[in-house]
Amino acid sequence: MVAENTSNKSNIDTTVGTPTPAPPIVPTAPTSTIRLKAKLNKDGITEIKALITHPMETGLRRDPATGVPIPTHFIQEVTGEHQGKIILTTLWNSGISKDPYLSFKFKGGKVNDKVKLSWKDNFGNSDSVEAAIEAEEPEEKVLIQ
Repeated sequence: MVAENTSNKSNIDTTVGTPTPAPPIVPTAPTSTIRLKAKLNKDGITEIKALITHPMETGLRRDPATGVPIPTHFIQEVTGEHQGKIILTTLWNSGISKDPYLSFKFKGGKVNDKVKLSWKDNFGNSDSVEAAIEAEEPEEKVLIQ
């Protein structure tokens, strides 16, 4: 069904059904959609911090220009690996915010060990990035005189 054009705007397709799938998320050149840091503290615990660039659409919003529903588009699964062994698997849904931040800790990591974080979304897009674990910088103690 096409709405009647009563203004200078073009006709709006109001067909009920599945909206057009979102375009694939393709990182440019050698960059990744994931920023990853891994630090080993003095107690032997490795902390992973990641920021993932992703639109994370709920499917409830409409394009303001056309009124067409924006398709649901979200990360479904995030996997963390240490030296090739899976240490974290999360299953997400559309309730996670745009550009999500993820942080977790684990024991058993060593400086220069490899950690990998991967995600896959509901359109089949995916990304992964690998980083080496770094030693945490010791805090400087300031003496007040």
